[in-house]
Amino acid sequence: MVLEVWLALEVWLALEVVWLALEVVWLALEFLWSGLEVWLTLEVVWLALEVVWLALEVVWLALEVVWLALEVVWLALEVVWLALEVVWLALEIAWLSL
Repeated sequence: MVLEVWLALEVWLALEVVWLALEVVWLALEFLWSGLEVWLTLEVVWLALEVVWLALEVVWLALEVVWLALEVVWLALEVVWLALEVVWLALEIAWLSL
């Protein structure tokens, strides 16, 4: 439960970083339109896009961790199911031996 909450917060924070980086791109474009030095503005846009890319990578990694956690849960459920089948077979054997 704690892991899921932590992962959800991590995804949320990464999406917030993406949003903030896109806002920086927008502001840089506004500066470009207002006549600020073009080279500086383009550099700011490039850096903001790199931040967006890194944030998207963080989101991707967080989703991979969530996927792996779900696979672990699935495997645990399969183990429980197999254990229940073993118990059921043991009960059937005990019933037949009566």
